[in-house]
Amino acid sequence: MTNINNPAIFSNEIANELQHASRVIAMGQRRGWPVPAGYTAAAAVLAAAEALTMPAPAPPVAWPTDPATVAEFCRTVAAERAAVQAASVVAREVAGHTRVAMILAVREAAGDYLHRLIADFDRLAVKFAGLAGTAPRTISGHESAAQLAEHAELLRSASDLTTAALDRGQLALLSGESVDLGSSGLPWLIVRPPADCEVSILEVTAALRDLAGQAPTDVDGWARVSRIGLSMAGPGEALTRIGTYHALLLAHSHSHSGGLADRPWRELTVEVAEKAADPTTTAADQRRSGRRVMS
Repeated sequence: MTNINNPAIFSNEIANELQHASRVIAMGQRRGWPVPAGYTAAAAVLAAAEALTMPAPAPPVAWPTDPATVAEFCRTVAAERAAVQAASVVAREVAGHTRVAMILAVREAAGDYLHRLIADFDRLAVKFAGLAGTAPRTISGHESAAQLAEHAELLRSASDLTTAALDRGQLALLSGESVDLGSSGLPWLIVRPPADCEVSILEVTAALRDLAGQAPTDVDGWARVSRIGLSMAGPGEALTRIGTYHALLLAHSHSHSGGLADRPWRELTVEVAEKAADPTTTAADQRRSGRRVMS
């Protein structure tokens, strides 16, 4: 998250933060969520301030024709132009502080937006799972009207999931989560294998590799990650999920097979939990696990 403690300077960092904030507001508007009152008020102030930052001094109504009035004319016009320029400087300061106020208003509302988005995503995930089990994924031309409608709804459901995942990524940019996660960690904003997941650790790894740091974009992609487990992460949860994944990978690599034989996520979860609760686990073991988890 960018440090915006010097709002008088319209830095690239503040410009980027304001762009992220504006995109989050657009996301909320698209979803019918309330725009923060503080953001709306600050946006109006910013528009008024920006109108004063690049003023065009008005030309004199009439140029002097009497030598005796030239000096007074010049002093009057110079004073007017100096006042305009001084107002422009102050307007830039007002604009800088107002941009920061807009960013802070969106950051304050981001928690509510995330709560709403998680609820939307969970609803979409349940809907997709139901459709994926019944609706045809491809069209041969021999489908009934009901099957065609189901197919269209399945495609729409996958598209809605992709949009929700991209919106979660936008919130991660605003909060700074994306910096901590890195590009390869972004799928953990939407993927969470449950503790009793029967999918193998290598299948999870392959799915993450194929996602290449992106959200699925089609029915087959969402069906694959749905099999692993879909759940949108709250604040900080994605890093916890990554830590769990690396702990399970470590346990898998220390298996009798040396990691060659595949093992279910559920089995590794139990093993890691038992080892964590075992008082005989040495400090060296814990340090090794920590290094792998953070790698």
